[in-house]
Amino acid sequence: MHIPVVAGGAEYDVVVAEGLTGLGAALAVGRGPGRCVVVTNPVVAPLHAARLRAELEGAGWHVEQLEVPDGEANKTLATWEALVGGLLAARVDRQTPVLALGGGVTGDIVGFAAATVLRGVPLVQVPTTLLAMVDSSVGGKTGVNTASGKNLVGAFHQPILVWAALDTLATLPDAELRCGFGEIVKHAVLAGEEALATCEALAPALVARDPAALARSELVLLALHHDVGDAVIHPALGGDWIDPPAIDQVLTCRGALKAHGDVTRHQKKRAKGNGLARAQPAVGDESAEKRQEIDQGRVGRIHRAGLGAVEQQVVYRLAAAGARPLRRGNAPAF
Repeated sequence: MHIPVVAGGAEYDVVVAEGLTGLGAALAVGRGPGRCVVVTNPVVAPLHAARLRAELEGAGWHVEQLEVPDGEANKTLATWEALVGGLLAARVDRQTPVLALGGGVTGDIVGFAAATVLRGVPLVQVPTTLLAMVDSSVGGKTGVNTASGKNLVGAFHQPILVWAALDTLATLPDAELRCGFGEIVKHAVLAGEEALATCEALAPALVARDPAALARSELVLLALHHDVGDAVIHPALGGDWIDPPAIDQVLTCRGALKAHGDVTRHQKKRAKGNGLARAQPAVGDESAEKRQEIDQGRVGRIHRAGLGAVEQQVVYRLAAAGARPLRRGNAPAF
């Protein structure tokens, strides 16, 4: 399945495929095989890197492989600098494709490096989590975190290709799979009853990881207007998870204000009842409170540009649910 994307003056395809077969040939269209660099992380590398290398080499590419550390805590300028050094040591040029193999953190770091080394080299996103497939791999947003907040240093750098290999989701833990479901449900609610009903009908197959249902859900999401809600990091989950129940809070007020009506309790329960989200930890839970003491550079921050009335209400609702946005004066800080 090929989904054409036009964004930021660039045109590229999001390919939703059963596996990695065909990626090498697709990458060679219009440029011919040559040198490329695969950047992955220590978690994904033993699971999928060998298959990707074999696919690329079989299509005539000469592959070099680099790694970046995994996890939100490593989404830093230091990691970006080390990766840029590795790419320069590999003697990339402006025609050398750089492939990001991993989840959203890996894609963001690799994308930022691709945007900045030699003032920009071709980027290919090969997401291995459902959340990355339906969100961060598309649209060209790249960047790293700083002590002042999340994603405050970065660039818009559109990929030349996004390849979503559904078989990579077989190794994804259920909790992380549900993070992607939360993103899909969020946009479906905002899009209206028809999109939500489609997701609801697909729910049993999605939970069972049926490839056809996963492909259909990605198509539904990418067809929606993608304008709401950056990733929400919930302190009760230790700062490393996207929390669908926290996104419920976004849906409640953002959806209501956008549609000039209420997102009903029934709608919110539907995602949970179908297994697409999980119960939210109690705000007063002792373990959650302890986790809230984690470095505020990683936990409880929500970054958005151009904070308006709707976003302020989102922040206040999240705060009531247990998230802790930082504040400057009386306004949430982003």
